[in-house]
Amino acid sequence: MNNIYIFAKGKPILEKFVVKVKYLQILFHKNKEERLFKSINNCVPKEKQKDKKYIKNLTLDLIKCKFIYGFNYEEYFAFELENKTNKQRLEYVGTLERYELLKELSTPEFQKIFDDKYLCYETFNPYYKREVVHIDNRNYEAFCDFVERQRIFIVKPLAYSLGQGIYIVDVDEENRSMSELFNDIVSDGECVLEEIITQNANMAFLHPSSVNTIRFVTYFDGERNHNLYALLRMGIGGSCVDNAFTGGLIASVNLETGIVETPGYRNIKNIAQQYDCHPETRAKIKGSQIPKWNELLEVIEELVRIVPEQKIVGWDMALTDNGWVMVEGNSRPIFKSIQLCTGKGFRQTFEKIKNNSF
Repeated sequence: MNNIYIFAKGKPILEKFVVKVKYLQILFHKNKEERLFKSINNCVPKEKQKDKKYIKNLTLDLIKCKFIYGFNYEEYFAFELENKTNKQRLEYVGTLERYELLKELSTPEFQKIFDDKYLCYETFNPYYKREVVHIDNRNYEAFCDFVERQRIFIVKPLAYSLGQGIYIVDVDEENRSMSELFNDIVSDGECVLEEIITQNANMAFLHPSSVNTIRFVTYFDGERNHNLYALLRMGIGGSCVDNAFTGGLIASVNLETGIVETPGYRNIKNIAQQYDCHPETRAKIKGSQIPKWNELLEVIEELVRIVPEQKIVGWDMALTDNGWVMVEGNSRPIFKSIQLCTGKGFRQTFEKIKNNSF
């Protein structure tokens, strides 16, 4: 986002001027906006791509929605903005606008606590309730010590997010030496190794192969916590990941009752899919009750006060037989997921955060 965005938004003449200038810049420097043309190629039917007038108007609209309204190109298609009026578009919150707000609400110093997976573990250790170690190419002995206790564990690269790069290792099924396994794991850089979470049967039935979690997003104003939204996240297939943009399913959960309010949603190659029941296990999604919801609310109230300087956090929580445990924390939770699975914009809540007017 930039001064052009702030200055032009809501002023039709200036909006048109900005869009035309950006359009000409992009025509002469197409390499700087490759995502625009990739999005059109991926999301627009091939027959419609032959209509030059349509593609020009679509390109102008994509530019407007990015540089004036703050939506990235993928969100334009995911939110179906082409079919919405400007008033309807303003009900939604795009990634670029969200990014600007989050910069105002925190600092890199406190974000690092959440971005560094091992530092996050050290900070919130009592809520993890499992063993976690930091591994790089210099601590083979620590790796061997961990593996003696945890024959099955999960690997999470420090530099990745959105469930990318996460995988499970079963040492007893490996046909490699410990040194070969170690070298393979650290070949992609620093990572954390985590003891496997054994989830409660009342959550496992949704999809046994993945740890099905709750993404609980909060805003702490320094005195009071405000629960913004909660998502049930489930895996599909043999994946151990529950992220909706890497193959998993999400559904919105009522903050007060813990009842799932929407069908399961996922987005595969820019195609939205919805499910009343899990497509593999046939477990009911919409209308189901998340167990021990009041206990989760109590844990969340404790978590937000540990690093109060980080005002917005997305808490990933899993239910075990010993209660709720923290999977990890996210200092820059996206608003895209909740808007997609509910089909509603996040504007009203966003403005409350922006103005601290809860």
